[in-house]
Amino acid sequence: MGKKTAAPKKKEEIEELKDAEDEEEEDRDKEFMYWDVTFDGEDPGVADDFVLNFIDCSFLVGEPLLRNDFLDDLILHVKKHDNYNVIGNIKEVIDDAGENQTDKNIYAMLGILKNGLRVGFLLGNLIENGHDLWHIAAVWPEEFAMKVRQNQEVFQNALYMFIDKPEEWSRVDLIVPISKKSSSVNFSI
Repeated sequence: MGKKTAAPKKKEEIEELKDAEDEEEEDRDKEFMYWDVTFDGEDPGVADDFVLNFIDCSFLVGEPLLRNDFLDDLILHVKKHDNYNVIGNIKEVIDDAGENQTDKNIYAMLGILKNGLRVGFLLGNLIENGHDLWHIAAVWPEEFAMKVRQNQEVFQNALYMFIDKPEEWSRVDLIVPISKKSSSVNFSI
């Protein structure tokens, strides 16, 4: 009889663990605000489109502005280095409030370090007081956001590695909206 009472107790414990895991997942989802960026797949239609969930960085580091020549420097790397690319592939951008921002000037900068780590930034264009400014709206992946939360220097170091250490990257993509694919991306260099 002791075995019969032990088995339900274990089942209850398993259910409690599952409930705790579900609560942790819900807490994790509440912990971050996400920007959902849909990228166009290789084939026409939506079947192979994919979405990356960028974590809003306003609660991590605010919404830092990029220095004025950051994108110019990145484009110079595209011209100099085979591992740097500009790709027209952003199909849709939904911000952390659920608003569609696809018509805005929003770019994704994604990189894969030679050690395999992946890092990404979602860049947004703002016009304030007649000034053309770029800010960082979100980061990717979630593991990177967790590291940034623990140490904000990780954010700054990763960002400037895109410019200062092109040899450390196996691949860097500046991904622009599909609408810019057919027109040229105009950067003053």
